[in-house]
Amino acid sequence: MGEEQNEIWDFKTGEFQSAKEGGYWTQLLLYAHGLSVLKFHQKSKIVLKIVYTDEMKIHEKEFNAHILSDGQGRRER
Repeated sequence: MGEEQNEIWDFKTGEFQSAKEGGYWTQLLLYAHGLSVLKFHQKSKIVLKIVYTDEMKIHEKEFNAHILSDGQGRRER
């Protein structure tokens, strides 16, 4: 059986703009931090996904939930 995880998805319309993506990741990281503070996530990892609907692409980053608040658990895919 695979590792348990939580996922946070954000759907964006329009063309991909790299200048805006940093802000999108910050937004998702704030949501993930909120989950950890509220103790809603008890899974071993959390996956953040930005879906660019017009281009049918998904950008994803994976974090170890236990050290997310330390900023050391990121693994990009």
